Amino acid sequence: MRIWVKESGGVVAACDEELLAKNHEWLNKSFFRGRLVEPAELAGMLKTATNVNLLGENATNAGVMAGIVTRIGNLHGIPFTLAVSV
Repeated sequence: MRIWVKESGGVVAACDEELLAKNHEWLNKSFFRGRLVEPAELAGMLKTATNVNLLGENATNAGVMAGIVTRIGNLHGIPFTLAVSV
């Protein structure tokens, strides 16, 4: 299961690949679309991020794997979380 990831200056936005393939009116695809990675690679990227936005089961699970996510909410029934490091 691959995940779309966009990185910029400590910010990591990640979304499950299959979610961007669907036509969700509320989902800004350009916000997440960068490059496709595996969950383990995303988990490594998250450890050094200062601002994280994760959407989808695989992306949020990578956040749990990285040890930065402790609570997962939902957005339109899809697992979602934000994390900020200060």
